[in-house]
Amino acid sequence: MLKYFLLLLSVPMLAADVLDAVVTFSDGSKVSGRLTVMGSRPITINQQKDKRSRDRKIELSDIVLLTQKVEKASMERPWMFKESGKTEKVYFEGEYPLIHFSTEILLVSGEVVRGHIISIPFRFKGNGPSKLFLNRQIKGKNGQKMDDLKYIEKIAFPRKADSSAIGISGSVSGFGTLQEAAAVDRRRHVVMNAEIKGERFVFPNLLPGEYDLFLLTENAVLAGFSGTDQFPETLKKNFNLADDFFRHRRLLLLDGTRTLIYKRRSDFYAAKKHVDGGFLWHLEIWNWHTAGDEWKLDSRDMPLRRMQKGREKNRTLYQMKSLYGISPAASRELIIRKETEHEFIRILD
Repeated sequence: MLKYFLLLLSVPMLAADVLDAVVTFSDGSKVSGRLTVMGSRPITINQQKDKRSRDRKIELSDIVLLTQKVEKASMERPWMFKESGKTEKVYFEGEYPLIHFSTEILLVSGEVVRGHIISIPFRFKGNGPSKLFLNRQIKGKNGQKMDDLKYIEKIAFPRKADSSAIGISGSVSGFGTLQEAAAVDRRRHVVMNAEIKGERFVFPNLLPGEYDLFLLTENAVLAGFSGTDQFPETLKKNFNLADDFFRHRRLLLLDGTRTLIYKRRSDFYAAKKHVDGGFLWHLEIWNWHTAGDEWKLDSRDMPLRRMQKGREKNRTLYQMKSLYGISPAASRELIIRKETEHEFIRILD
């Protein structure tokens, strides 16, 4: 138990970053001071176009500028449902203002993230209120006008975006045609997809941190994961009990409290249409925490997902340590060949 407590102390409390910020409100007023997120969760934004990673988690330390844009503003009449369980409404006298926001976030990497945030409270220490709220929508009171609503318009941090942001790039040969490359951000639990140009893959505009890379070719999967295939009994028990749509799943490797998982199924809806005699498979990283001897599942990252047709050859999964825990560097180019050190894990059948 003492060992676990010391481990917790060694992990930086990223969500509790306290940063200098300038907050601009919709009426043009500004306050400056120290800003921190209340609670342990980061800012979460729902990206509309990115289907794989719709909910993007962002730390305050990643942000240069956050802008709230009015997506829709209207005056609404008060109402209530006429009867429980029915959709018919009864409207009352008066009206109130309602504003919906979209959010744009400029990151230190130069990347711009757009979407809708999950409302979040801040603690603020400076020439302003002690608490601030960033909202997905604001609903006024009956009788108020649109101009009566005051909301956060911008939050700026005194740092610059890196217009020449560093990334990770490289090439792979000897394993067949490169089809897909993904990078798992260990700190933020975000999966980034690479630009594929022949044998080359490029991950531009990466935030500072460590990344595990996963490369999919026509013959193999090269996994940037390092660990043991020996698992505590309580972990195996809780893994088997975890809610999941896949009946066929397997623990592959354990790295601290991270596990590499392989899952497959062929009995899903419209399987014949999508895989035609093949199967759907996932390669995932499950993130756990320990409480005494118990293992509790925190989150899941999915670097690779494939609808494998019946005529496709089963790929071989290899552990490749040279793709493990990579920090972005402007001059770093990864050269992956058949001779590059790798270790057989299993056939993805």
